[in-house]
Amino acid sequence: MRTCLNFYEDWVKGNFCMQVDVDFWEARRYNKLYIGFYRKTGMEEKMEIRKNMENATLTIGLEGRLDTMTAPELEEEIRNSAAGAERIILDFTLLDYISSAGLRVLLSTQKKMNASGGSLVIRKPNEVVSEVFEATGFADILEIEE
Repeated sequence: MRTCLNFYEDWVKGNFCMQVDVDFWEARRYNKLYIGFYRKTGMEEKMEIRKNMENATLTIGLEGRLDTMTAPELEEEIRNSAAGAERIILDFTLLDYISSAGLRVLLSTQKKMNASGGSLVIRKPNEVVSEVFEATGFADILEIEE
């Protein structure tokens, strides 16, 4: 019981992340969903942001994971840096992962740029991120440069 209590306390304090892995074939076959927990090490929360404003184009390079923990940081960076930008390029060359929170930031940025007559470009997403875009339909609404 002590171990469970410690686990619960760590979970409540936010020291654990939940990772849900679904093998769709297995899920259909056995009607199961596998959920795993892993202790946060601090590395999961890190995302490096590099930006460059040239003429009216803001280029933002991302490295790491764009998830629930890091999406607000990107959203704030775009909000603070996008003034006067007619075009925003998000360079995903070094981005490892994107979650629904990251997709929300992309969608809101896309809407703001469209409303102001500008454009948002996603540059060089890796295979994992591209699959997320395909599965969610974002590949149809975003301008993606391979």
